Amino acid sequence: MHVHEDGAVHMVDPERLVASTRRTFGDDHDRLYGETVPVAADRIRAWRPGDRATHPELRPIPTPGHIDHHLAWLREEDGTLWVGDALGLLPHPDGPVHPATPPPSVDLGAWHRTLDEIRGLGPEQVGITHFGMYDDGAEKADRLEDGLTKLEARVRRALETGTTEEDAERYEEEVRTAYSAFFPRKGVDRYFDIFSAARDYAGVVRAVQKGRV
Repeated sequence: MHVHEDGAVHMVDPERLVASTRRTFGDDHDRLYGETVPVAADRIRAWRPGDRATHPELRPIPTPGHIDHHLAWLREEDGTLWVGDALGLLPHPDGPVHPATPPPSVDLGAWHRTLDEIRGLGPEQVGITHFGMYDDGAEKADRLEDGLTKLEARVRRALETGTTEEDAERYEEEVRTAYSAFFPRKGVDRYFDIFSAARDYAGVVRAVQKGRV
């Protein structure tokens, strides 16, 4: 397993990681993820900023924003960049790019810098964990940046007026409606019942309140 040093500790001992995701997903945690077991320490190749790559074919690219120690991996041989969550959620190529911003570790300022980094790399194709391979990484970065900017502005307005709870509910419904143009509403609801857009909204609320913008 090739992973940032800050994530390696959670692979060896996942107790804190599981506790955090339980706070986020509550009773759904075990149904979603099953049993979480540790990775043997001798199977982990921890990468530290400034070190050489731990894999001969993949260059680690720090991409903080979704979490502080998020990494993308660039295969320079063919220009493929596996971006993890750095380009958000894209379940349909023509659908909205949804910011994956659950609490507690979102850093909006770092995420904007990450998007600049991805555009600067100019990858031939990007692999988005959720979901798919695309050859227009810069355009996907632009679309996510627009979504992050608008969501931050929306959250700030709601904080000023004390309406974050009501606005989070509206945001949830707006996201579900937008995706319903590409998928049956039943399937959209099933997904966002678990990975709630309102929870992503809460992550941005926390980021703004903590000055991580």
